[in-house]
Amino acid sequence: MKNIIDVDRDLNDHALDQEKLQFGMALRQLGALDFAQKIFSGIDSTNVPDVLLYKSISRFNQWDYEATLNDLIAYTESPKITEQQKMIGLVNLAAALAHTEKYDQALDIIQKAFRLAAKFNHQLIKANLMELWAQILVSSNHFEEASSKLQEATLLINDNQSIYKLFVEKWRAILSLKQTNCSKESLQALNAVRDKALQLKHWESIRDCDFYFATHKKDPYLFLRLFFGTPYSKYRHRLMVKMNQPTIVPKSFVWSGSFRFSPEDVDEKMQIDLTQNDIKIGSQEFDQFHLHILILKGLRCDFYAPVKPVSLYLRILKNENLMPEEAIQRVFNAVSKLNTVLKKENIPLEVVSSDEGYRLTFKERYFLKIPIELQFQDRQEFFQSHLKKPFSEQIFSSSDVCDVLQLSKRTTIRYLKDAVESGTLASEGAGSKIRYRFAK
Repeated sequence: MKNIIDVDRDLNDHALDQEKLQFGMALRQLGALDFAQKIFSGIDSTNVPDVLLYKSISRFNQWDYEATLNDLIAYTESPKITEQQKMIGLVNLAAALAHTEKYDQALDIIQKAFRLAAKFNHQLIKANLMELWAQILVSSNHFEEASSKLQEATLLINDNQSIYKLFVEKWRAILSLKQTNCSKESLQALNAVRDKALQLKHWESIRDCDFYFATHKKDPYLFLRLFFGTPYSKYRHRLMVKMNQPTIVPKSFVWSGSFRFSPEDVDEKMQIDLTQNDIKIGSQEFDQFHLHILILKGLRCDFYAPVKPVSLYLRILKNENLMPEEAIQRVFNAVSKLNTVLKKENIPLEVVSSDEGYRLTFKERYFLKIPIELQFQDRQEFFQSHLKKPFSEQIFSSSDVCDVLQLSKRTTIRYLKDAVESGTLASEGAGSKIRYRFAK
């Protein structure tokens, strides 16, 4: 891998597609998802069909299942994959269809995948398919059948496959939640699953347990904690839909880790306010672009999962090019300095490092006030949130966007190109005369 990664330069004809695939997979592991997707998009999938699967898995990690459907269909229909690869593709396709509520199609794919899993005597795949089948039955209110499928899945899982047991237990608790209309026992069962997910450090299961708590109890505080504490726009959209009631999202949210509190409990002397331009950490004042503040802003976008060093670097510095080794070291140094400041100022916050990345932890009750603007991570949401107001009814240029967003010309052009490709913006003209408007 090169030390400096420039996607526009590195996507060239000199690298073989298989090399590009390995390169993209390495970037994905580092947490540079946008770079990885850019690499994947330059690979000929008819020559290397595996790229369709890895593109989809990257989207799964962001809860964007809808975007994976065409790729997964193409992957499972590729003549260049083996039957076992097809089985894996079908399982992922079934999961994507189930999450997008295309239940009839999902059940058809599940049965195709199950026949292959039976052929290869793959017990874990069969258990996974039974669990997916149960998810669909729970969502369709076929409770007795769902319970039967979950029992079948349980029998197929070995004692040492704890993470798969966790998934089955989660859906058993969700089934009970729906069957009993949120009984005390069902809430306790889901909370036990959450505790187990915490022990196993399966962060997305913890997030999803909170999702079902929030949507079934109609808990406004938990809804807002999930909304502000989740960096995935598709997940937030799903949360809004499932709340099934008008929900006003405020301009800011006060986070105190796992400590729950009332508005009157918030003490400004025990708060770092990220909504301000001049931000105070204890007695020290920093402007919003100081590295300490950027680290806090980068970590606050996910209340659940650790942030990988390279991903954190890209969030806070937004460099067009990436030097992974330097990025990891710079983030490590910045986090160490931030922890020194927090300790010196007797602030009960600490950035904890693990093999999975960095997490902001609250050792005692303390408050972090987070503006909603920080929550928009993907480019489509970014444009919607930052450009819709000044340019909603206007035609505008790249220079106009540079002025509003304070980005470099090169970065702005890349963002605009992506927004046009995603359908957020429409363009007309060419070269220096190209102009943009929001697509209807």
